[in-house]
Amino acid sequence: MSIEFLMCVLFIIFFSHVVQTMTGFAGSMLALPFLTLIISLSDAKVLITLIGLLWSIWILYTDHEFIDWHFLWIVVFLMTIGISIGMVIANKVPTNLLLTFMGIVIILNAIWNLVKKDVNKKSSIPKNLFFGIGAGIMQGMVLMGGPLVVVLANSHFKDRRYYRATLAVIWLIIDIVLLLFFQLDHMISQKSLYLTGLCIIPLVISIIVGNYVNKFLDNLKFNRLVNGLLIVSGATILVQVFG
Repeated sequence: MSIEFLMCVLFIIFFSHVVQTMTGFAGSMLALPFLTLIISLSDAKVLITLIGLLWSIWILYTDHEFIDWHFLWIVVFLMTIGISIGMVIANKVPTNLLLTFMGIVIILNAIWNLVKKDVNKKSSIPKNLFFGIGAGIMQGMVLMGGPLVVVLANSHFKDRRYYRATLAVIWLIIDIVLLLFFQLDHMISQKSLYLTGLCIIPLVISIIVGNYVNKFLDNLKFNRLVNGLLIVSGATILVQVFG
């Protein structure tokens, strides 16, 4: 491995997890497209998942008192229903059709959140059911329920500390499940473990930098940043379908 190669990997992990620390999500979404340009897709997935697991553990250690367990269990309950539906209809509903629909919904919801005046208004029960169960369906069919979980959290939390800490628990659960699947598929290689070890230092620095920058974000700026990233997330889904 050349120095240039290692520096690229370290910078990608650093930058993506500065954003992850600031917002509570988007680390894997930002890192994966760039990592796959220089390492294999399987190694990139394992690296991002392991780093994400370490990130979640760190955030839970520092911010565990801000976890909204009530919201967490509601999301787990709704996603369980959705995952069951997703596994049943996986071979009956065209995947690209579902991805297109969800990508458009994510983008429109984010745009609405950016333009509406009352940013503190709580989401309705039907909206919670739609995005909670929808996240489970997406997770059950294509392992892409994360953006809809973020939409749900974005409508619920107004305090950034509760937002990030609660999402960290959800990502922790998802990462553990993913790693189990990766192990069963023999995807975890010495190279991915080696890269993960090298990325621990930039991960720690990214958390420190992300926490520092986060202090300068008020609720309005945070709301704009999160919804901007949701638009990028929805657009990424659509690019995967039509690209």
